[in-house]
Amino acid sequence: MAWQGEHCRIINKYKQSLWGFYLQAGFDPAYGARPLNRLLNKDLLQPLARSIIEGSVHDGDKVNVSLGADRLIIQPEPRDPASSLQTQK
Repeated sequence: MAWQGEHCRIINKYKQSLWGFYLQAGFDPAYGARPLNRLLNKDLLQPLARSIIEGSVHDGDKVNVSLGADRLIIQPEPRDPASSLQTQK
């Protein structure tokens, strides 16, 4: 999955256990998949946006997302030094 803002592109890599969690937690028989939208915003998009603002995630970074005990773990992959020189120009 790739997230694209106006000037930023982030590639997310998900662990398989994460899909199962979201399939189960994001569905309600009465509301369908509506809870999934709230869950993704709260658990994924807001922490990812915080990481971008804090500067730990940059344009073009690859980010691993996995399921922790009580929250998602968002961990940027190490950057290639050559690509970081290109983004600084």
